[in-house]
Amino acid sequence: MSAPAAERPPLFVYGTLMFAEVLTVLLDRVPRIEPAVVAGWRAASLPGRRYPGLVPDPAARTSGRLLLGLAEAEMAVLDAFEGALYEVGPLVLVDGRAVSAYLWRDLSVASTSVWDPGVFAESHLECYARRCVAWRAGLTPGQVRQPGQVQ
Repeated sequence: MSAPAAERPPLFVYGTLMFAEVLTVLLDRVPRIEPAVVAGWRAASLPGRRYPGLVPDPAARTSGRLLLGLAEAEMAVLDAFEGALYEVGPLVLVDGRAVSAYLWRDLSVASTSVWDPGVFAESHLECYARRCVAWRAGLTPGQVRQPGQVQ
């Protein structure tokens, strides 16, 4: 069982969950958001996928957002969306705050290149959000979809 929202650290997001269009589809709202940066981690491009995976990289800094005030039901939706390809793990932001994030499990798949949110927004966001609508419509309470995100 996960901690209540008041006890759970904020969620650091660095990929598709940074976009209001995706959050609105998945959560029916956009939670309170703050900018954030983590050092020692890279939002890696993943071959054949539109979304990134956060992987250890001592030389990297990754900008993202903090999602604040997420309810348990909202975290359950996000957990199902991310699926088994990610694990929730602790991170410390450059400002010292403790957060959690979806960390990519299979480092052998991660590219050495950095995922570009600008390219995603310009070239893929609209179609990706439509696919998220279909994914969300198929999610039933308590269901965890495998392997996770839409392509």
